[in-house]
Amino acid sequence: MATEKFFVFNEAGTLKRLKGRIVRFLDNEDPDNDDKVAIRSSLSVPGSAEGLTPANNLSDVSSVSTARDNLGVPSDQELINAFGLKPISQIVHYDGVDDYQNIAHNAALSFTDSINDTPGSIFILCRPDELTQKGLICKYNSAIEWALSTTAADKIRFRITDGTNHVDVISDAAITSYEGNIVSIGISFGGAGPSSVSGTSLALAGDEVTMYVNGDAFAATATNNASYTGMVIGGTPDPVHIGRFTSDCFSGGLIRVALFNRELTAAEFKSLHHTGQIPDQLIAQWGESDGTTYSSDFSAAANGFTVSQGSVDGNIDDATSGTGENDALRLTINTTSGGHYLQKTGVFTEKRKYRLFGRYYIPSTNSHLDGIYFACGTSGPVQIYRHASPSQDAWINFSVEFTANPTADGDRLLIYALDGNSTTISDAGGDDVLYLKDLKVTQLGCVLDLKSDNFNEAAGKWLDESDLNLNATNNGAVVLGARKHIKADSLDLSGIPTSSAGLASGEVYSNSGVLTIV
Repeated sequence: MATEKFFVFNEAGTLKRLKGRIVRFLDNEDPDNDDKVAIRSSLSVPGSAEGLTPANNLSDVSSVSTARDNLGVPSDQELINAFGLKPISQIVHYDGVDDYQNIAHNAALSFTDSINDTPGSIFILCRPDELTQKGLICKYNSAIEWALSTTAADKIRFRITDGTNHVDVISDAAITSYEGNIVSIGISFGGAGPSSVSGTSLALAGDEVTMYVNGDAFAATATNNASYTGMVIGGTPDPVHIGRFTSDCFSGGLIRVALFNRELTAAEFKSLHHTGQIPDQLIAQWGESDGTTYSSDFSAAANGFTVSQGSVDGNIDDATSGTGENDALRLTINTTSGGHYLQKTGVFTEKRKYRLFGRYYIPSTNSHLDGIYFACGTSGPVQIYRHASPSQDAWINFSVEFTANPTADGDRLLIYALDGNSTTISDAGGDDVLYLKDLKVTQLGCVLDLKSDNFNEAAGKWLDESDLNLNATNNGAVVLGARKHIKADSLDLSGIPTSSAGLASGEVYSNSGVLTIV
């Protein structure tokens, strides 16, 4: 008995589903000529298809090994490594009538700050049965914020609305050919509004949308609306519906649904499609310059860091006991009793997830300053990193993930000097110092990450892998796992019982040649 696996196949930028052919072959079922040709053409394995011979017996290790060698792909892992195949153990299936999931409103799922439409991205990996006027995902209840669906002509449509006026971006070509096949659909949105980073007005918001299919840009046309005033969360916040838009429900299987609170790049969509992962997005870097990627370091100034109760200087060379480290940032605390810290504004966006990397150095000649504390925001600050007694006279590396403070001043990075783990320091000499280098902030970006392997049908929940834990509540969708195949012409029924007598539930017998499960 062989098992069909669902594969994501990344050859020539496309996704293919390799059905039971390859697995039947590897699991001892005699492949016919069509199977042999399909295996070789799909995997570009050199040699004659006539040379393929199946294993004689599942327990015959040498025969199995010979079969795999003839195929040229010795194991499932080598399939993954060599050909970009990614096994998928199950999919979440929708009947196209009324199956969907919903997630209660969370501000992280809204692409608006109440003034501007903010950047965001959507990634869907699916195997659609039908693509005519089907909903994929939307934030919608009585009014729509945003929605991704297909049209009556099988084209991709992304819609944003202010509750009355909407902007549509529709793909130029239909995607009908992907019915029954695995396909990824991506949307990136750069944002729009009077003070948006993109600089695009709300009247031209559609121009900030880019579509992707299978990791490649997919041509689309925006229908902008001069009356559009931006997405509105509204008094009754809209939930997110998965597999649905209004009454149009998805037909087929969903494998992954992910939302990001930033505009993904073309390279990132390609990486998501091929590997399922994306690198972090660089937000800011200080204290290092490689001449190409980063343009600033601490060699000239403090790069916008300000100080409270002390002084800050850049371009500090070899001032750390002969370590040879140049272009460091130095905080020198003064004699005032209180908190002494560096501050950089405009670094973070509230509620988004980041990683902070860096290095610091505390000399043993200090009389009081002996620790360091990084925080996000000043009103109820989020502690990013704290070390009350790090090693002295040595550069210490650190890396930490955190979610930005959901307050008005949550954009700020603060770096406090500590004395015995206290932010209050009274240094009569006013000469204790702290050095910093190679500070870097990256944004992680994913605010919703639903993978089919994390769908719990029994509990009626689709479990979110993002830190927000925005689990989706199920309404009718079911799990489809790997299917079993039996080839009748090679099946030996001679040893199978001919009645159910004495058999346990789930066992099989031959009822006049018809296989029957107890």
